Amino acid sequence: VPLRMQYGLACCHTVTSLRDGTLVGNNVEVSMFTTTGWSLPNPGEEGSDNVITSPKGQHKLKVLKKLDFDHNRMTSGSVVRDLSTGEAIVIIKGSYERVAAITLPETIPADYVEVSEACASDNYYTLAMASKTLDDSLTDEQIISARRDSLELGLSMCGLLLFRNEMKPDSPAAMKALSAGSIRGVMCT
Repeated sequence: VPLRMQYGLACCHTVTSLRDGTLVGNNVEVSMFTTTGWSLPNPGEEGSDNVITSPKGQHKLKVLKKLDFDHNRMTSGSVVRDLSTGEAIVIIKGSYERVAAITLPETIPADYVEVSEACASDNYYTLAMASKTLDDSLTDEQIISARRDSLELGLSMCGLLLFRNEMKPDSPAAMKALSAGSIRGVMCT
């Protein structure tokens, strides 16, 4: 997995860690974060200061700003500082259509729409990720106060995120019981 994608998987989420290490948050995001092997800071741990650490500790990202999911934009994201290089990086995750719209066209593969739509029609929850490095002269304070519009400009496509929501083992029996009770089943996505 390319490093920028790893960064996005590690920091573009709302997952938090309880004191006992239990991860809480949106199930898809908890699964996404867990697969990375990265570590969230322990609550109350001295000096953790929003630093997310890679499995072997070679990469540490300080989360400077969280961009919560916006229903109008169809995106969420984070701005992080790579503590080994000093780079400030914007990472945006969202619907594959919206991320393509805010990404530099020359960074989007020619078959992007075709592949994205094929994945979505194969029942994958299909998201995209894009990123950019901010100017070295920006301070953390300037980054924190930056407008979201400016952060979501000039991004480079990182790739697609594909999630499959498998049917739970007891779902067929539950659907059968509902049907037997004359309750109409409707799937909402």
